[in-house]
Amino acid sequence: MKFPKTFHYLSLLLLLTISPVIAQENNQPLLTIGDQQYTTDEFEYIYNKNNRQTDKALSKEEYLDLFVKYKLKVTAAISEGYDTLPSFINEFNHYRDELAKPYLTDKKTTDKLVQEAYSRLNQEVDASHILIRVSPNATPADTLTAYNKIRDLRQKIQQGADFAQIAQTYSEDPSARSNKGRLGFFTGFQMVYSFESAAFNTPAGKVSPIIRTRFGYHLVKVHNKRPARGEVKVAHIMKAFPQNASQEIKDKAKNEINSLYQRLQDGENFKTLAQQYSDDKNSAVKGGELPWFGLGRMVPAFSDAAFSLTTNDSFGSPIQTPFGWHIIYRINHRGIKPLEEIKDEILQKIQNDERALSGTTVTVKRLKDEYHFTESTANANTIKDHLAKSSELNREVLDDLEQQNLPLMEFAHNQYTTADFSRFLSKRNYTNQTNPVQIEKIYQHFIETTVLDYEKQHLEEKYPEFRFLMNEYHDGLLIFEISQKEIWTKATSDSLGLTAYYEANKNKYLSTESFEGTIYYCGDKKTLKKVKKLVKKSPELTCDSLQHMNNNLFCEKNTFKKGTTALHDKILWKIKTNETLTYPHDFSNVFYTGKFVKPFIIPLNNTKGQVISDYQQHLEEKWIEMLKDKFHPVVKDFAIETTNL
Repeated sequence: MKFPKTFHYLSLLLLLTISPVIAQENNQPLLTIGDQQYTTDEFEYIYNKNNRQTDKALSKEEYLDLFVKYKLKVTAAISEGYDTLPSFINEFNHYRDELAKPYLTDKKTTDKLVQEAYSRLNQEVDASHILIRVSPNATPADTLTAYNKIRDLRQKIQQGADFAQIAQTYSEDPSARSNKGRLGFFTGFQMVYSFESAAFNTPAGKVSPIIRTRFGYHLVKVHNKRPARGEVKVAHIMKAFPQNASQEIKDKAKNEINSLYQRLQDGENFKTLAQQYSDDKNSAVKGGELPWFGLGRMVPAFSDAAFSLTTNDSFGSPIQTPFGWHIIYRINHRGIKPLEEIKDEILQKIQNDERALSGTTVTVKRLKDEYHFTESTANANTIKDHLAKSSELNREVLDDLEQQNLPLMEFAHNQYTTADFSRFLSKRNYTNQTNPVQIEKIYQHFIETTVLDYEKQHLEEKYPEFRFLMNEYHDGLLIFEISQKEIWTKATSDSLGLTAYYEANKNKYLSTESFEGTIYYCGDKKTLKKVKKLVKKSPELTCDSLQHMNNNLFCEKNTFKKGTTALHDKILWKIKTNETLTYPHDFSNVFYTGKFVKPFIIPLNNTKGQVISDYQQHLEEKWIEMLKDKFHPVVKDFAIETTNL
């Protein structure tokens, strides 16, 4: 079963102000179908939402009829088991997971992160770093050893030691041996978040405090900061050489690029030379044109040369990169887009970045307070110590944990035990993670996951907007699938039924009354009289011939359909209008020749699309009547009179 990819506005939901509504008004029963009741608050939500999205609002009574039909289709789909199909369940659960995300993170924190990220995207930082490696799951002893190393190096730098020399000698980043720790310029989202923050928060010329990332401990020295350069679109001509090329080969490439540069200076076309001579064959076919790029997408020598060009349609002198020699031609440049245009993109990056943990942490803390979270610290410590002493978290260890069934935490009147922790571990591959640091992280993750899962399971109860959206998507998926079977596929594949419907309703498919001929617009009555004579005498004369013979004439030959334009309606069918009519060239002396064609029944093959559409509507009406007879919907009309619609 294949579902349509509807509801692509999920990112907008991140902008909602989310507030729980525990007490709900106007939720009295409105519609009953079998054992299922639908309340006035759901009707009110759908009515208001859809009426806001249409130019022609329906009354409550009119919409109630649509609401009943809508729910009858849902009932039919459920009765046939569409809601139990794996494809439906997977699609529905995926949507729910996406829709739940903004409810499981703190909006204020997210807004702050968006503003911070956008500010950083508008700036670029040139920095160096020193790394002392330590695993995220290192033991306290190994962590302390690494920390002491980085602390000692910072003291040396504070006492006057050269940062670059210290980086080259002591940094455990392999590239430091050649670049002395120099990273060059970078912007937001190009480094892990904690490293990025250290760089952006440290003034130029200063060294950051010691920071830790998943790679280890770092010191960051900031050399310079500048406004972001945005993105540039360029073309290039390249004469390539291998990285291990001899000087002779490099000199040959240099001579060739210089020759091409001279030809450009002499006025030859850049695109033509790129197509003929560039060694970058992928771009050569497009005249050397490359995709838009910004900071970090090209090697620094190429990027710096491209951004140094200050005007479009200009080119620079040849530059060398590790890949060869290049002449760069600037096509266009653009700055960082306004926040409103890239906010969704930033939100997506935040969700996939460690900074998303900030919003989650705040949310978990809030939920713990809201649900009166308490922890059995003694039991938790006993279990964590026991697991840390195990050689691995195998099935035997997990079974033992489950059998103990000791209480670990309680919130929202629910108790969670070591059995729950065991099931949590069994779903994840934590087999080899048994040192105390790893166990503590796993246990904290268990707490956070349990709290967030509980909240996620109860979102419909707390947030009516969430419940309504989930109901809407649930019903929409079911209606789409069952309608495809009962209406759309049947209407297109049932040729006998379609033909029978057409034969029974032929008079609905009449052509529009029309006129086949020529209309002559003359500048004055004298011309009108003259042209009439000519046409009567020589009807084979074409419009072009007549207009060539007389500048005071305009004519048009066509099939004119009644009701298409007010001017033609007045001329051909004498239909009056209050509209101000404009004649071609202001030639208002008019006559016509030709024949009127009365409406006729259009053959099925010539109007099949419209017949199929009408047949679908016919099938739907019959289906709805059958569903009413089968499920007997009961509407309490008094209910909608008391709603705030």
